[in-house]
Amino acid sequence: MEYDLKARRPAQAAAGLNLENGNVMPINYLAVVVAAVAGFALGWGWYTVFGKAWMAALGKSKEDCDKEKQSPMPLIIAGVSCFSDGLDASRIDGPPLRCHG
Repeated sequence: MEYDLKARRPAQAAAGLNLENGNVMPINYLAVVVAAVAGFALGWGWYTVFGKAWMAALGKSKEDCDKEKQSPMPLIIAGVSCFSDGLDASRIDGPPLRCHG
């Protein structure tokens, strides 16, 4: 059985897909940014709650960590990773379901 592209066009148009440039679903960038901020906040909360246990496992104290010059690179990498994860998640989500009633 052949795939009938012309028969699928109405369904694609109803789903809100961009038919001129291929199957390109719109990305809600606000949702991506909210997901990135939420992921970053979750990581911040995790290390806030378990920070003492983490430092004890490393054999360091808070004073030892305060003395060292901290690089911002881990925070930058975490922020970019959270944004990338949100973008990836937005691509696997299909168009919203529409209820006709």
